[in-house]
Amino acid sequence: MNFYLQAIWNNLKVRKWLTVLIIIELICIILLMAALYNNYQFNKISQQSHIGEYQGNQVYQIADNLGNDKEEEFFSGKEGMQSLILFTNYMTDSKEVNFFNHVAQPIGVTNLRGDDFFINTTDGTINEPYVSENDGLEYDVVSSIQINQSAIELQKVNVQTGRNFEASDFIFSDEQKEFPILLGSEFKKYYKPGDILKIEYLFYPLNGKVVGFIEPNTFLAIGQEEELYLDKKIVLPMVNFKKVAENEEVCEFQRKQLLHAANGYMVTQMSHDSFVAYMKDVSQQTGFEDYSIIGANMHATNYLSDLIGKSQVYMLIAGITASVLAALSMYFVLVSKVKMSFKKFAIYLTSGFSNKDISRFMLLEGIFLFCVAYIMAILLAVLLHLFDPLLFLVLFIFGIFAIWIMMLFLNRKFAAFNPAVFLKEVERLR
Repeated sequence: MNFYLQAIWNNLKVRKWLTVLIIIELICIILLMAALYNNYQFNKISQQSHIGEYQGNQVYQIADNLGNDKEEEFFSGKEGMQSLILFTNYMTDSKEVNFFNHVAQPIGVTNLRGDDFFINTTDGTINEPYVSENDGLEYDVVSSIQINQSAIELQKVNVQTGRNFEASDFIFSDEQKEFPILLGSEFKKYYKPGDILKIEYLFYPLNGKVVGFIEPNTFLAIGQEEELYLDKKIVLPMVNFKKVAENEEVCEFQRKQLLHAANGYMVTQMSHDSFVAYMKDVSQQTGFEDYSIIGANMHATNYLSDLIGKSQVYMLIAGITASVLAALSMYFVLVSKVKMSFKKFAIYLTSGFSNKDISRFMLLEGIFLFCVAYIMAILLAVLLHLFDPLLFLVLFIFGIFAIWIMMLFLNRKFAAFNPAVFLKEVERLR
């Protein structure tokens, strides 16, 4: 055993940079596996959380048909706007369906704190600030989401600190100037509950009061081509109204807001025919019928599974590719280290030690290096919140097995090694 310990120590001192490189590569592989596992677990929990509410239900999309000239005609009198108010309130309060919607609508914020990554972008280009016609101040265009109460419940939008939106937050009064807002987790460094942000929502001036901060990694799924994360978003309630406002400025705001609020998704157990009949009844009671039903046969659980599963597939492909490349790199580094140690091996063999002794030595050295990297990886994983006891136990067993397999391949290269010939060649080259 003393021979093995002494041999390992002497060999580690040969080309120290190679020893350090091997340890770093092992640490990177272990942390990569831990990150992949944590990402998979997070997506799995998110998927179960989101799909649970939709299990066995259907999702129907409602979109208004008010466009261009038809919109102008519809809003030319108060009757059209009043019917739309009744429609949105009816759908929001419905017991037969869960009506939810969320709209990505940037807002203006003056004196924004924080980095530029809060600024809204269009096709990858940062939106420039604008000067408000209301007060002459400069406003940054900030990424924002408007969301109704059902969407908060169905898509698990929870707060980390402060409070969530309450039922009263979704009703807008004519004289209202203070507006509750939720901030994504990235804003916590710059704001606190109770802070007031001077904002323009649909160019209507409001004082946004921070009531809470959303949990990190919260995302919305339905209605998006991919998951829409809220970490860097300002979230506003998708408000409804009780009546048409008398004030012209408020009335214009109502008009814009209602076109957002009337479009959304509905979760229900109704068949397509039953749902169409239900919507006809809604139209008769509210007076609004300028809408279309889209994607009526879309099954909610399949839709969400596909959306949430995409990121898992991409992460798995990237992880496997990176792991294979890292393993190949590790193998070639080990081959280089073994070749650089041939002179020492030749001396050991001519001193009476066998090939079997050298093979054991190489295996023990590989295990030693893995254990050093493993311990350091655990410390880093704890700091990065990636540590999972069961995962690291599996990684330890798999790592020892992988080292053993690698050493089998290296032994094949070493099997044809003739120490006498090697030493003579070394002497000749001198």
